[in-house]
Amino acid sequence: MSQLVRTVQRWLDDLGGLGASVVLVLALVDILFPGSTGIVANVAGLLAGLNAEGQYSLAAIFLFLLVHHCWRSTRSRWSEQG
Repeated sequence: MSQLVRTVQRWLDDLGGLGASVVLVLALVDILFPGSTGIVANVAGLLAGLNAEGQYSLAAIFLFLLVHHCWRSTRSRWSEQG
């Protein structure tokens, strides 16, 4: 059962990494060729629609995700060494 959970977790991690990569590539394409994907305009519209509390919440979520990612990568390096 734990092997199944680990396998599903790895698949979800890979899928999340793929999604993040696709978003970054689309943002880069939209910066180089403005208006081609519309992702930059969508993100700008999302941020413009947030009030101050919403912006702080979004920053807190990004900070949490950054800390979580760093913690997971450090944990995986320790488990590879041990």
